[in-house]
Amino acid sequence: MAGAACGIAQRRRSVNYENDLQTRGEQRVLACLLQRNEALCHCMNLTPCHFSHDQHGMIFRAIRALLSQGRVADEWSVFAFLREVYPRYHVSSVYLIALRHMAVHTSNCGYYASKLQHAGDRP
Repeated sequence: MAGAACGIAQRRRSVNYENDLQTRGEQRVLACLLQRNEALCHCMNLTPCHFSHDQHGMIFRAIRALLSQGRVADEWSVFAFLREVYPRYHVSSVYLIALRHMAVHTSNCGYYASKLQHAGDRP
């Protein structure tokens, strides 16, 4: 019985993500911004509406809001901001940490963002 309980706990901790090209592109933009806030200058024309997933749009909105206030936008400040401003909206801190540690080159943020802006193009 203990082994079964351990298996259930393990499945709850694992985080599954969609793996389509649009989702991966959105994740790359967010990962770049969480890793290097200055990368926002490469995607100034991007809006939360460009994200197909509401969660990604909310994370992007939080990053922009934090930076406009002169604050650092990392996984913890974004999580706290979302909990404070949108208490009913749930974003997992595990997901934000996974985005922060995603292997991306922050210099490509503008490329990823441009692909989200143009309909039909996929990063």
